[in-house]
Amino acid sequence: MENSSATTNTAESLRNPKLVPEYEQNEDPLISHELAHQWFGDLVTTKDWGNIWLNEGFATFMETVWAESHFGKDTADYDRWEATRQWFAMRSLYDKPIVRYNFEESEEFDGNAYGKGGWVLYMLRRQLGEDAFYAGLKHYLEVNRGKKRDDTGPSQRRWKKRHTQTWTRFSNSGFTERARRNSR
Repeated sequence: MENSSATTNTAESLRNPKLVPEYEQNEDPLISHELAHQWFGDLVTTKDWGNIWLNEGFATFMETVWAESHFGKDTADYDRWEATRQWFAMRSLYDKPIVRYNFEESEEFDGNAYGKGGWVLYMLRRQLGEDAFYAGLKHYLEVNRGKKRDDTGPSQRRWKKRHTQTWTRFSNSGFTERARRNSR
């Protein structure tokens, strides 16, 4: 659990120093995920629970960024493949959009908010290219600092306008329209 001044982890994240070499990534994915919440969750937060994928998807995406940087592309690709394999094993998630308002008992914190949200951001980074993606991300954080966000505000519309062709191909993949239909 992250807070603006401290992150706490469970006892399961503690390792005997003698066993650490047996854990290739140790707790790096958890630590990078929770650290990312300092920006995506604390600095910029969601408008409501229906958009929780913005917090959790970005934090999950940053696990990949850390793995690529620290462990290399092959490890990051394997981690992403394994997460995708696990998501596909949860058939109940297939028809659920990332943005939704018809949930009970915290089911919005599911594989779509985390894994699928992270995948959407990873795919967007690949479609736009590194420079455009990270410039957009920097702009997103600067413009929305200290504010509640959703994925349809004026800043998002301006960003979409600048990257119309890529955004059109990306949003036509189905997740955006399905989210709109299911949130009505």
